Amino acid sequence: SNEPRHNVQFSRRFALGRTEVTQEQYAAITGEYPSWERGPLHPVEHVSWLDAIRFANAASVANGLVPCYQVRNLPVTQPFGVNCAGYRLPSESEWEVAARADQSFRYAGSNDLESVAWFKDNSIGVSHNVAGLAPNDWGLFDMSGNVMEWTWDAPGFYSEEDLIDSMGAERVEMGHAILRGGSWYSYPNETRVAHRFFVEITENRPEIGFRLARTLFDAP
Repeated sequence: SNEPRHNVQFSRRFALGRTEVTQEQYAAITGEYPSWERGPLHPVEHVSWLDAIRFANAASVANGLVPCYQVRNLPVTQPFGVNCAGYRLPSESEWEVAARADQSFRYAGSNDLESVAWFKDNSIGVSHNVAGLAPNDWGLFDMSGNVMEWTWDAPGFYSEEDLIDSMGAERVEMGHAILRGGSWYSYPNETRVAHRFFVEITENRPEIGFRLARTLFDAP
């Protein structure tokens, strides 16, 4: 109900994971296996927004990077914004730009949903190994389908105004965060690159996972 098109500019380049974070990657950092449908190359699921935030911080520490988030109390803060070099959740804008990959497809990588996404009609009711279907034009897999992906943003209304380094709509619904991309449980309409969905940050479900982003800094 709120999908006005608008221009977004980024002052720094960013990278996004080629795949959703897998169960083996999650376990390597946390030692935990929260997922309902087990498989080392399946996307980790049954993870809340707070779980994803904590994983991003732990992955940063494990790789000698400064964590991007302060998680002492709610609300979680991102004090360095896009100037953090560590791992973080993408903003909604970053996620959608990456999913579109300079194309006008309805889904991430194609108008043929079955070629790029595990969704309600072809998933047999479970998640699947990441990178099992075709990627989009930027080499990113499962941006539509498989598991819904947490973003940093809280729910809020989009406007048609141009934005620079958008890090989320105004936090008009504290305690909630935006999910993107749809899942193995989603109908086709819910896997569109423009579709927006939100739940409470403590929610964990077998159709919810995430992928990580990083800001890229030019060499001196």
